[in-house]
Amino acid sequence: GLVETKNLTGGNLTQWLGYAAFDFYKTMQEEWGNIDFSVKGTIGIIENDEQLGVATKIFGPKGRVKGAQIVTDRKKIAEIEPCLANSEAVKALVWHKYGGTCDPYLVCNSFAQKAQELGTELCLGKEVLELSKTESGFQIKHKDIHSGAVIDETADVLVLCVGWKVRSLAKMLGHVVPVNGMHGQMFAMNSSKVNLVNNIYGLEGITYWTKNRAKHQNTRDLNEPFERLTNHLYGVQIKNGVLKFGGDRILRDLEGEVLEDGIEANLKVVRRIFPDLENEPIIGQWSGTMPFTPDQKIICGELDDNLYVLTGSGFMRGLASGILLASSILGDNQYEALLKQCDPHRFTEEQLEHSDLSEHMKPRQPKMMTA
Repeated sequence: GLVETKNLTGGNLTQWLGYAAFDFYKTMQEEWGNIDFSVKGTIGIIENDEQLGVATKIFGPKGRVKGAQIVTDRKKIAEIEPCLANSEAVKALVWHKYGGTCDPYLVCNSFAQKAQELGTELCLGKEVLELSKTESGFQIKHKDIHSGAVIDETADVLVLCVGWKVRSLAKMLGHVVPVNGMHGQMFAMNSSKVNLVNNIYGLEGITYWTKNRAKHQNTRDLNEPFERLTNHLYGVQIKNGVLKFGGDRILRDLEGEVLEDGIEANLKVVRRIFPDLENEPIIGQWSGTMPFTPDQKIICGELDDNLYVLTGSGFMRGLASGILLASSILGDNQYEALLKQCDPHRFTEEQLEHSDLSEHMKPRQPKMMTA
């Protein structure tokens, strides 16, 4: 039933990343060891006619994204996702039959073990201070965050793959990589009343961004008081039964802070869609900063001689993005058409000039502490 990834190497980049990542996780589970990989479908929640219209343009028969089905029949909706059987908020679904979930810690640990088996030395807890180009390669000055020791290293080949912070490292070498940090936050719940068959996402935010031709997929303004523009939702349920929901986004780095009003807004949407969670408490919440590019596609490939970059990917598609990075470094042409779509040099001078949003960011107001 799954589309073979080799048949998509000349097609849509985002779809290929999804299929290739699915195959990679499946292989890891079967051959590398347990990563808690589960095969699940994915559903997009449509709540009104406006959202249905946008969903049809994107996922319908003439839409740009293939392989999904729009479902409006209430009985069919309940069959696909029984947890929505008594939800009055849901008008229709976008149904993607194939998807999956995994445990991020187990995935990273599995990769670390595999890398070490192949002779790779993992150097963690390092802060890069300086990067420079030399006649024979690259000079790297970094600091051990535990001991404070400053160390100089050299490299023949350098890969910049550190999320949104790629921009500042590339700048040290005279390059502009147009990626910005997007604050995102999530919360967890645990309820015996809800057992999700599918991963979920909402169409509310997608509809707002599409209708307003928004350049950035943020849900709130980038400056305080972070005025709300729209709501976005995604959610998964992992093997131990914990439900994880997120989607609130601000186009700046908030250094791990969790905004309570954002959690409350997301929770309100979750309870509207899943009324069985109305009285269930939040058991945990967290935040981080994600890499977002101007066209929402990954940036992957050669920046300069022996200098490579990969950024703009989320965790689930990160594995497949790594396949493209490896292909670029090795110089094979297996994924040439896909690499053209994520070429670091695809942006115009104007796009690069206006890509750094830091000049539009006002300083945060100091927090008031009371005794």
